[in-house]
Amino acid sequence: MASNTRVAKMCAAAATRNSGPIAEVLEMVLKDMLGDCHGPTKILEIASGTGQHASYFASRFQNIVIQPSEYDTRSLSSIAAYAADHATSGRVLPPLHIDVTKDPADWPKSSGSGPPYDMVLCCNMMHIAPYCCTVALFSAAGTVLRQGGLLVTYGPYAVDGVIEPESNIRFDQGLRAQDPSWGIRDTRALKQEAVKNGLLYCRMFHMPANNKTLIFRKQ
Repeated sequence: MASNTRVAKMCAAAATRNSGPIAEVLEMVLKDMLGDCHGPTKILEIASGTGQHASYFASRFQNIVIQPSEYDTRSLSSIAAYAADHATSGRVLPPLHIDVTKDPADWPKSSGSGPPYDMVLCCNMMHIAPYCCTVALFSAAGTVLRQGGLLVTYGPYAVDGVIEPESNIRFDQGLRAQDPSWGIRDTRALKQEAVKNGLLYCRMFHMPANNKTLIFRKQ
């Protein structure tokens, strides 16, 4: 059984590199912006990928419970394998197959307490998914977050219409050549989606490799 669990785990180099920097931001956010949580902080992760982030954050923070989710069914066994490492503590729940464009009322039910969540976390999804997924992410966050809860997103972004540096411009061009519905999203558009769904843009953290972490709070 242990051997099968190890084989099931996938490893993404980007997740290995960015888990630490994202965790440093989350540490500040959990302390300064979600200090009012009574009991463990409930986090819904959208687009969990391999499952590395959920596992890393659960290992680093003792007072969180993460509900990972993924649209690509090929990744679910990997996420489940990482989650199994935390079966005793219960800090990473079994993954859910979630299509973020669907109504959250139709999402599969969590084995935990489910919504409302204190945080919705989404890393590296927006630029490699159609824009309708970004719209749906903000809509879902407005639905499943508690009042005062946070939407935290990580990835490359254009800031007020400007993509910097040149490497990100080329990256954006490559994404759009691969799929015209992909591309680096603009913070102006994200702020508009936030307002539509009762969320307020709060802060931007500059991250390694020309990425950013954005924080939105549910009003």
